Amino acid sequence: MLTELRKQLPFAVLGLDTDNDTVFMNETLKAYCDTAGIVFTRCRP
Repeated sequence: MLTELRKQLPFAVLGLDTDNDTVFMNETLKAYCDTAGIVFTRCRP
């Protein structure tokens, strides 16, 4: 799903910043970002 979204954007996704919710903080998303060259960070609570 994220790959398809990235293809439709008119710019490169360089980073992804999420909150600390466990829905977003998981190894699958981290691995995707690592593979795609996207910096994965989280905001402070």
